[in-house]
Amino acid sequence: MTRDAIEIIETIETTETTVKILGKQYRIKCPDKDIASLQHAADYVDEKMRALCEASKSWNLEQIAVITALNIAHQLLNLEEKQNLQLHVINQRLCELQDKVEHALVKPTQLELSSAESE
Repeated sequence: MTRDAIEIIETIETTETTVKILGKQYRIKCPDKDIASLQHAADYVDEKMRALCEASKSWNLEQIAVITALNIAHQLLNLEEKQNLQLHVINQRLCELQDKVEHALVKPTQLELSSAESE
């Protein structure tokens, strides 16, 4: 890491905040601007872990944490795949529209040239 990158990282103001998951508090440092989204993420993880606790009372905390992490990662990867597919469809459509526009712009020029040549 370069000295400039280290200086930038050091200048980001961080705050230590507390999140609560399954009744246990965790102190985490994060940039000030990310505290609300970190709390939202912790609430989401807590909700998912609580749902698993209720569904499977025989699992220990580690199993619940791992299954929750896998479920959330699976959801994220599925959303990324859908997003990539949608971007591909959008890009294809944009290319088709660009071809139509270019074709429409070329036709009048060809007509003008044909008219000029016949005179």
